[in-house]
Amino acid sequence: MELGTAPGCFGAVLQETTGSGNTFGSKLWTDGKLEAPMLPDRPEWVKCPHCAHLFWVEEARKLGEWNIGKRNSLRADWPKAQTPLVPSESDYYAALKTPPQDPKKERYLRVRALLVRNDHFRQVREIPEEGTASSGAGR
Repeated sequence: MELGTAPGCFGAVLQETTGSGNTFGSKLWTDGKLEAPMLPDRPEWVKCPHCAHLFWVEEARKLGEWNIGKRNSLRADWPKAQTPLVPSESDYYAALKTPPQDPKKERYLRVRALLVRNDHFRQVREIPEEGTASSGAGR
């Protein structure tokens, strides 16, 4: 885990890092979204939990790092730190009204907007068995 400060209000944010992961039991959707229980998504663009300012994770000023199994010096900021929030669909659209100059960042925002938009279609629905009233058989 890394402790940093959000660029907007300088509030303490705690960004999780991934030491290792795998894709066992994962689901890959046709729009490219990967849902992997052992490989969590780490968004590059997030919302500050303190002031709702949207920022790129790389822009947060790093204050410290906590490694499991290693001796760590806890900073006074750690207890106040909160995990950044995931931007909403409307956050992505608002950001794209004045897209970033970096084409990679603009593409990232566009792809993420698509994935968030499609999330409501990802709800698992039971498919009725043939011959039941709800399947439409016999109409």
